[in-house]
Amino acid sequence: MPYPYQHDFKKPDYPRIFQWRVDTLNKLRRDPQLLATVRVHYRNNPIDLIQDWGCTFDPRNVGTQYPATLPLILFPRQVEFLQWVLDRWKAQEFGVSDKSRDMGLSWMMVSLFSALAVTHEGFTAGFGSRKEILVDRAGDPDCLFFKIRMFLSLLPVEFRGGWTMGHKDCDKSMIISIPATGAIIRGEAGDNIGRGGRASIYCRDEAAFIERPQLSDAALSQNTKCLIDISSVNGFDNPFAEKRHSWPAHRVFTFGWRDDPRKDEAWYEKQKENLNPLIDA
Repeated sequence: MPYPYQHDFKKPDYPRIFQWRVDTLNKLRRDPQLLATVRVHYRNNPIDLIQDWGCTFDPRNVGTQYPATLPLILFPRQVEFLQWVLDRWKAQEFGVSDKSRDMGLSWMMVSLFSALAVTHEGFTAGFGSRKEILVDRAGDPDCLFFKIRMFLSLLPVEFRGGWTMGHKDCDKSMIISIPATGAIIRGEAGDNIGRGGRASIYCRDEAAFIERPQLSDAALSQNTKCLIDISSVNGFDNPFAEKRHSWPAHRVFTFGWRDDPRKDEAWYEKQKENLNPLIDA
């Protein structure tokens, strides 16, 4: 259900987007058959579920003209990334994605895993990072599971799969369960990454910064047939960099700052004025 107008990423009209969502949701609630058809569509097209209903959170907007809770409007390269992840999943392949900062890849993986969990029975996903507090810590908006809970809680109730924030049966530390599908999203950290059983797909966040990646490489080789490593750059002396520069092109996805339509050369020049030259934008 595409928006009936072009989104301006530099001058977003968020009230208009939210109003479209309200109007569309009211239409679906008046027509159960249409709602059922849309649910089937989202199962086959999870990126559309993200586009239509997903939200993100940016505390940097507090005190500005924009709200901190925003509709998640994907820019073209983000759509390409999500499709690339789905392609790796369907092909049962591993993949790596190197990125500039602030490209939203953690939110992309959170939203995709959530969309798959509420639409696919028996789906199991894993998230790993170098420290447990980066995966799940109560009330911390920077951790991955805060993002998962926010994404799910801001979906219309018709698309949450019976999930309720804080409910003991579906929302626990380091694990999210979707009642309607039996799907699970599990979190792990450090040397324990990959020890938690089997997964349909697994994501290691900031994989280039994991202290002993070989341990989780060994564990994950039997845990999942689809491992997606995402990370900003951390030199060449780590397994993430080795994979990035040796794997076939279809298994590598590069995200540069020029892929973000909110940024341009004027933005880049401003970054160079404010930051040390050794800092990667």
